[in-house]
Amino acid sequence: SIEGLQSDVNDALTGCGYGEAASFAIRLALEEALVNGFRHGNKGNPSKHVTVECKIDPKGVELVVIDEGEGFDPGSVPDPTADENIDIPSGR
Repeated sequence: SIEGLQSDVNDALTGCGYGEAASFAIRLALEEALVNGFRHGNKGNPSKHVTVECKIDPKGVELVVIDEGEGFDPGSVPDPTADENIDIPSGR
């Protein structure tokens, strides 16, 4: 379950000494990636899966989220830090 995954990630972050702000940001990024994988990658199809691989240690965090979608070219996505894109809430 997503709740179980979030709890496990939170426990691992706490156990590795990550502070509240860093843990929140990491959990938020994971949640966004999961939603994007389901909504955009799997097109909301409940029969498709989203897989998460986590590596969390005191030196860093690596989260890999894999969906069953066709993929996309990351180079085709506008730079979210560009002035004209900074206020766009999605599609980044």
